[in-house]
Amino acid sequence: MARFYFAPLALSLFQAGHLLAQRLNASTSGAVQMHPSLTWSRCAVAGSCSVVNASIAETNGMMWYNDDLDIHCWEDHVWNGDVCPDPETCYDRCAEHPITDYRELYGITTSNDTVTMKFFTQSTVVNVGNSVLLLDPTSTQAAPTNKYQTFFPLNMEFSFDVDVSQLPCGLASSLSFKEIPADGGISTDPLNEAGAGAGTGNCDGRCSTDRQFIHGLPNVGNMSGACCNEFRLWHGNAVSETMVAHPCSAPGLTTCIAASSGGACATPSCDVTGCEFNPFREGTPASFYGVGPTNALDTSRKFTVVTQFITNSNSSTGALTSIRRFYIQDGTTLPNPLPQIAGITQTDEFTDQHCAEQKVAFGEANVFANLGGLATLGSAFQRGMVLEMGIDEDRVDHMLWLDSTFPPGADPQKPGARRGLCGTDTGVPADVETNNRGAQVVFSNIKFGPIGSTDAFEVTVGSSPATGATRQEAETAGGVQVRVGAVG
Repeated sequence: MARFYFAPLALSLFQAGHLLAQRLNASTSGAVQMHPSLTWSRCAVAGSCSVVNASIAETNGMMWYNDDLDIHCWEDHVWNGDVCPDPETCYDRCAEHPITDYRELYGITTSNDTVTMKFFTQSTVVNVGNSVLLLDPTSTQAAPTNKYQTFFPLNMEFSFDVDVSQLPCGLASSLSFKEIPADGGISTDPLNEAGAGAGTGNCDGRCSTDRQFIHGLPNVGNMSGACCNEFRLWHGNAVSETMVAHPCSAPGLTTCIAASSGGACATPSCDVTGCEFNPFREGTPASFYGVGPTNALDTSRKFTVVTQFITNSNSSTGALTSIRRFYIQDGTTLPNPLPQIAGITQTDEFTDQHCAEQKVAFGEANVFANLGGLATLGSAFQRGMVLEMGIDEDRVDHMLWLDSTFPPGADPQKPGARRGLCGTDTGVPADVETNNRGAQVVFSNIKFGPIGSTDAFEVTVGSSPATGATRQEAETAGGVQVRVGAVG
């Protein structure tokens, strides 16, 4: 994620200490690391939900760092080579400034169960892109008591509301389960004395090399990637959306070495491409998802996204066998539309078989299967996952893999090449940072509980309510495919 500094910071000098040491939580002026409050709901089988009073932390890779002369250590996506010639020197010289105002510095505001994240914010610095992690409600301001909220998704359901009406081509919001250490790595990384409260320990299934820190040390030269199992429940804008599974060969956070400075890892331990379910890429008519009332899912307005994680034994100890997705807007429930690509079975469920058929149809290697597919992700789910929400640009591929034709020179008629209606000239960082400064995403109404617990069982078919319908009846009633909250 990018960060640009167009104006000097008017900040007091930091206390002596190390980069990821206790000084992350206070400056000489007495500033304390801020954690905006955010509520979510834990639901029970009967559908009753209780409010959890939690908070969020900006990820460690989204903060700024200065040395004791107030020189920026991190500029424009890389460590300043003059201050940080190597990881050890950088660790000794630089410090993170505590975040005391999420609104002013990052464009992040919360209100009860709602978090609004702006793409571009200008104050004493110019900030581009955001990413936050959900903290456990028992966390306090002092390290090492801070920890992330841990979710165990097997045989469970996760739902949230999202408003992407202000997210055009080339920008995207994301919501992911990641196998990030619950304490941010403080118990395993001797150099990390900051922990989850400072957003440390972040990783992903793409083995991203733009992580500022890995195992407590600055990632100078962006020569290392931080890998971990990841399931992106949501990655989307107003034009296109997808969910993506990234299994990895090892549990927890592992590292890999980039082939070149700032490049991709030479031998990543995860499926960096992943297996995805992008309705448009699966051949769904463009009228399923988009801006305006002519679309089944109108992205000019808020809607609900529900994801169910199904196991072979319908229990939390079973093996993950499928993932189901449906959407709710204005009381109408819409399942993932059926694929319309030759060779891909018409199902709205995300399974190993679907991924295998998709890879053949699209002419891609099935790394997903080689790394164990859903079974591998299920094992990570049993160990526990951390929730991350974000908004960002794409400095490498300009988000074309989400909402346009990718690669840009591919034949749009080739199966899998078209992922959305955006042009291949969209998403250029210089353009979106100039022309889309008002872009934002709003996440709200996060719920987690047993399958069928986070939303009502009522479905709407056309203008007539259909209550108590079985799964099969609801899917075919009136010739319109819908999904009830329960598993039939």
